[in-house]
Amino acid sequence: MTMPTLQIRSVPPYSAVPFQRWKDGHYDVLADIRISQFIRDILKEKATRRRESRLRKGYKSGDRRFFGEAYIASQIPHEQGWYGSFKWLTSSASATGASNAHSREFGAALGKYFGHRSAELHQTARRLCDLPDCRKPVPPDLWLISGGKHRFIESKLRGDIVRPSQLAGLAVIAVCLSEVVPVSVEVIRIFSQAEKRHHDKEEAERREMEGTFEHYCHQLRAG
Repeated sequence: MTMPTLQIRSVPPYSAVPFQRWKDGHYDVLADIRISQFIRDILKEKATRRRESRLRKGYKSGDRRFFGEAYIASQIPHEQGWYGSFKWLTSSASATGASNAHSREFGAALGKYFGHRSAELHQTARRLCDLPDCRKPVPPDLWLISGGKHRFIESKLRGDIVRPSQLAGLAVIAVCLSEVVPVSVEVIRIFSQAEKRHHDKEEAERREMEGTFEHYCHQLRAG
């Protein structure tokens, strides 16, 4: 099975109303029943907790955190899906919070599909950590099973930067998992309907992300 390349794409632009309502604490996007129950539940919980924390600190409203992940999940049909807020590339998902139902469910999904590769996955991630010009791999935001393919997705709203550690995480997944199941590793950009696209800047970002991803893959294959 050929190792996947990094795919950088976008989804249809979102309108201002659901975005503003998200910041106001109304998570309408998550009412879409096509989104997996796991993603709907965990993102609502996390967004609510973050909004309450901001209000306690004196902010007048919530922010856009987690909107991108929710919107992408609403735009990509999937049979199963998870939000990957666990350090599963470098440790067991269940070890991040064994008493947490979300962590247990996520760990069970990893065990079902990749349990026989978990030791290799962690070893590969640690190898990347040890390289002087690399970063500790961070898992992507979303893991969706769509049409039999395991899609690992990092979301990117306007102004967000995909960090080297996130590209390192996608590289580890591409190198370790593509031999056993159909896998894609993706960065999905999300724009509003009102935003002006700056295609030259997007192309420069694309080249930089692809170059960093390929560098990490090369380092892993060479090791």
